[in-house]
Amino acid sequence: MNRVQSRLLWLDFLKGLAVLAMIFQHSVIIAGDSSLIQSQYGKLVFIVGTLPAAPVFLWAFGYSVGFKKRSYLYYIQRIFKLLALGYLINLFSLALPASISNYFFGTDLPIINLLARVEILQLAGACLLGLMIAKGWLDLVGAKGRKFRWLLIVGYLAIAMAGSILKKVDNSNSVLDYLSNFLVATDAYGAFGIIPWASFFLLGIISRSYNLLDKLDWIITLILSGIGVWYLFPTEHSYVYAHMNFIELLLASAFVLVYVVFIRWLSQKLPIRFTSVVADLGAKVTRVYFFQWVIYGVIGIFFPLSMPIESLLAACLVTIASVGLSRLEQT
Repeated sequence: MNRVQSRLLWLDFLKGLAVLAMIFQHSVIIAGDSSLIQSQYGKLVFIVGTLPAAPVFLWAFGYSVGFKKRSYLYYIQRIFKLLALGYLINLFSLALPASISNYFFGTDLPIINLLARVEILQLAGACLLGLMIAKGWLDLVGAKGRKFRWLLIVGYLAIAMAGSILKKVDNSNSVLDYLSNFLVATDAYGAFGIIPWASFFLLGIISRSYNLLDKLDWIITLILSGIGVWYLFPTEHSYVYAHMNFIELLLASAFVLVYVVFIRWLSQKLPIRFTSVVADLGAKVTRVYFFQWVIYGVIGIFFPLSMPIESLLAACLVTIASVGLSRLEQT
């Protein structure tokens, strides 16, 4: 049995599609210049690379956490790895190229802000840290996790509502304000704050704990998802992707659940060869995400893309290169 077959195929397939959506979106918003970002192609790629990407990835991360009981050592190692990779991305894809550009070309890129940028891997590490602390508390009081799983729903709702309240915090370069940036992503250098983005992670755990994918009231969920598609996808609406309020997050959550169920069904209907290729990409999602960021960061600073065909070609080449580097790093 190979690596893909030993895992949940549909879950890796879902993560593979999510990282592909991120790769194509990053070919525009990271590697592209302003004209490409503002083009119709750029807007289309932005739409495809938002809700089906980061929220789905965080949902899948939360869902997969519940499969096996893990030791505290596992949590600590995984948290350290995620945080380290997140800041290594900042170093190699943003801060280092920016330093070279500032030195040789006289630009004035904010190196410290780029190095401290809060991205999805830092968020995933923080979510896992919170889960480890909660697990430790339950173990300390001798409580059975399943009996207290309702706390997951309370946490999901609390974080979702807190996002609407805390997202207006001002930010500067101080340590205290950096922590607030990590918490609520208060500026352009904090794309994924714990609030409200950890809600998608908790939604994944809730889905696993309550077998939610098979027990939802699909009429209500489909209606909410439809509203979410109408309101959250078009870029002309005024909502801010990184700072969704309570209602926007509920709509996005409904979309994620419907999308996940659809992809699970689709993975069973598509040819196994195609599904396995995408699932293999999903099984390497952390490494692939790391390498594509580094490649795009260099392109965006030194060779920004301006045409849709350049972006499309770059996305294909970066996908191949990231998978190749990931496999090379494993050997």
